[in-house]
Amino acid sequence: MIYFLDTEFVDDGETIMPISLALVPLDRRRRSLYLEFDFDQEKAEAHNFVRENVLPQLVGQEQYSRGQAASAILSYLGLPSQPAESRDRPEFWAYYASYDWVIFCQVFGTLMALPKECPRICFDLQQLWLIHARPAGAARPPQPHNVHFALADAEWNREFYLAMVGESRT
Repeated sequence: MIYFLDTEFVDDGETIMPISLALVPLDRRRRSLYLEFDFDQEKAEAHNFVRENVLPQLVGQEQYSRGQAASAILSYLGLPSQPAESRDRPEFWAYYASYDWVIFCQVFGTLMALPKECPRICFDLQQLWLIHARPAGAARPPQPHNVHFALADAEWNREFYLAMVGESRT
């Protein structure tokens, strides 16, 4: 199963503090996952970009610790509750995936602490776009009006992916 990942965060040059995370499935019939983290509000507000573009879009739901977020993600992915032979190994895609993947892994502690059912890689949509020389006939979908809202951005990632590869993988 393919999932599209997006995160919002504060990067102060030494640590990355997660603010929110979204996973959107390729299959539009399935629900998405959106989490907001328990984060240092003062530290977030000290960054102009985050204060102006990210914080106003938070929905104010329950805030998750990293451990709670890890449990929610595993439950959402159906890991490890389904027998190994009956589940698809998840495949993750993100736009400029580097930070998103680091944050995803840190929810579980480290890359090596990811559940064995999870891949150790997140594919990058921007790289796919560049490697395929901006596929003929493919256009980037318009950015959502609420860009920097993790759920809207993850949904946009799905639309961008479909613009490149078509509906053949759905």
